[in-house]
Amino acid sequence: FLGSEVAASCSDCHGAHGVFPAEDERSLTSAANLLQTCRTCHEEAEAGFELYQPHPDPRDREKNPYVFYSFWFMNLLLAGVLGVFLLHTLAWWIRIGVDLRRASSGPGSGGGKR
Repeated sequence: FLGSEVAASCSDCHGAHGVFPAEDERSLTSAANLLQTCRTCHEEAEAGFELYQPHPDPRDREKNPYVFYSFWFMNLLLAGVLGVFLLHTLAWWIRIGVDLRRASSGPGSGGGKR
């Protein structure tokens, strides 16, 4: 969780100063330094531990199929829910307009044909 005392923050893995791209050997997240970086919190981490992807790309279906499909499912669900409520709101407004027209042209309203 954000702000959690027990969860890692960005600086735990990437450092607070001297942040370099992962391709740079000075980076805490470079291939040469990654396992040692993981061991600052996970003392017992063995080779292979650093292969975990903390920031998976939701657009890469080959590397992250579960994240990819979850990402698309949730986005389609969001679009569907918003679409249904948009249509519902438009139908509601149309209904209000029809009711107002009927009320303004009813008997004693002064509306309608003269």
